[in-house]
Amino acid sequence: MTATVLLEYYSTPKTERKEPFDFSLEEFKAYHTDGYLKAKHAEGQFKNQKKVGLWKYNNLGGALYKTIDYSDSSNIHLVTFFNQDRKIKEELTKIEERNGSTSYYVLKRVVYYQELPDKIGEYLFVSKDGFCVLDKGKTVNLDENTPDNIIEEEVSLEGIKYYIWKDGKRVLYLEKKY
Repeated sequence: MTATVLLEYYSTPKTERKEPFDFSLEEFKAYHTDGYLKAKHAEGQFKNQKKVGLWKYNNLGGALYKTIDYSDSSNIHLVTFFNQDRKIKEELTKIEERNGSTSYYVLKRVVYYQELPDKIGEYLFVSKDGFCVLDKGKTVNLDENTPDNIIEEEVSLEGIKYYIWKDGKRVLYLEKKY
């Protein structure tokens, strides 16, 4: 059985949901709509009023931008991000839903492509196997073995510096002053 919910987006960030929504249904599909465009936003399954299994999220253009593989037994889930059908990064994330709000806490991040800080939506290839840049359980050291195109962000009171790794060396890529 499938439930459909239309999400209407206006020029303001207000979101309205057309009711009713029956959580007893097992499958869920939600759609973006602005009067012209109608594209699937989210698709997944519920079990005992909780999201379970693989959920797929699409952008306004209908392209897949994220999946979340919800665990039945814990609140730690695998979140995978996509851009133009390429896997960009994976995050092991603690997701908590309380009183209508959701909080996300990233425990581990593995990147396959690195987004450029000055060119939103443009990515550089890092590794087909991915490279761990964040692991709450252990220190991630960037050194001469760091793959090309990993970008580090260094924040200070003066501004932000972005460094890119090339041929085992850390090179200043971009500096933004406050």
